[in-house]
Amino acid sequence: MPVAALGEDRAAARRRFAEGERAYAAGDWETALVSYQAAFAAAPLPALQYNIAQCHRKLGHWVQARDAYQRFIDSDPEGEIRAVAEELLREVAARIPPDVPEPEPPAAPEPHRPEPTPPAASPSGIRWPTLAAAGAGLLLAGVAVAFAIDLGDAQSDLDDPSLDCGLELDRCLDLRDRGRSSATWRTVFAAGSAVALGAAAVLLALDLSRGPERESRLAIVPHGAAMELTW
Repeated sequence: MPVAALGEDRAAARRRFAEGERAYAAGDWETALVSYQAAFAAAPLPALQYNIAQCHRKLGHWVQARDAYQRFIDSDPEGEIRAVAEELLREVAARIPPDVPEPEPPAAPEPHRPEPTPPAASPSGIRWPTLAAAGAGLLLAGVAVAFAIDLGDAQSDLDDPSLDCGLELDRCLDLRDRGRSSATWRTVFAAGSAVALGAAAVLLALDLSRGPERESRLAIVPHGAAMELTW
């Protein structure tokens, strides 16, 4: 399942898994089984097969438990949990009567695949409002710099010793007005840039605290009970 689609279903999978955990802890294996299967349908992580197998074993569904343990083992888990699953697989397989016909392997629940939506964040986790605010801040800063340069040019021309304002009064007045206008616009655009960049800094802090979207993972507790899910 693509990571983007998994992210869309993460909340549903986490909610159904939590329901399964509560039911499993209460000894309600049937409800736990339904919840774990729904979690797998929303986010088909192979390790969820372990929880499904545990429920089938508790309910005495030996064939279904065997198949679920086998699917989990086929996902190639590592460490002590693999040995636990293999031991449980042998246990439930030994309980299957020899005259029970082998059923067709059950089809995995069809994952729900929502319609694709435009990504709300870049791969780094920085979202488009942050980028837009930063871009606007830099653009306004550039305009402020341009007006500052124009102000400097007007002041330099006005301070030129060769300019005699007694003889060139109109030019001196034009340079003065140009300098005042450039100074005003420099201040306006510099203030706008500061506001936009400040907003970008706040949004960036929020983006980094949230972090990029990551695939959910399962942390397995190898003690024969249901697994603990961390996201």
